[in-house]
Amino acid sequence: MKIANLYRKIFFLFSFLVLGVVSAQAQLDLKLQLMPDGTTWGVYVKPVGITPTTTTITGSGQVTLVSPTGYFPAFPMTISSQSGTWQENARVSAPTENPSRDYLSIGFITDNPQIIYQAGTETLLFTFSLNGACPDSLYIIDNATDPFIPPPGGANSANTNPGNDLSVIDLLAPPPNISAIRDFMLLLPGVATIAMATEF
Repeated sequence: MKIANLYRKIFFLFSFLVLGVVSAQAQLDLKLQLMPDGTTWGVYVKPVGITPTTTTITGSGQVTLVSPTGYFPAFPMTISSQSGTWQENARVSAPTENPSRDYLSIGFITDNPQIIYQAGTETLLFTFSLNGACPDSLYIIDNATDPFIPPPGGANSANTNPGNDLSVIDLLAPPPNISAIRDFMLLLPGVATIAMATEF
């Protein structure tokens, strides 16, 4: 009886280790881009190193945007969902860790309309507009280097949880089929801080 339980525990431990290795190899890149109308911004996702099937289900997610202080419109900001349903879920203006910046987190509500992940193809998640002229910098937070990211086991000055995250399961992918993707990187290799892909 005890040996059967031991084998079961070893099996589950091994499964979690395999899932962790596969998850670390898969990546979803985020991109922030000014749309052709010159006033609307779009956030895109693109799978890299994975070939998802059409049976993916996105379970949770968040994208945190960073701008100079005062550029985000009044709360709540209007989000136009394109893939999945998104809404503003947290905002911090001029935190002590980075007083010249505002942080706006946009949370994933439901996978309707479904986010279709296609290998090597960008999918528009949502769009939004800002107050006035284009800011000198607007970018997706870098989970690894931004000063407002809480330290491991700690908290930031606002007791919030900024950052980027998508949790996706692919029902028809070969096992293991669960991928928790964190620490998104933009399509700009070698850039220390994630910057927008459009020049002004």
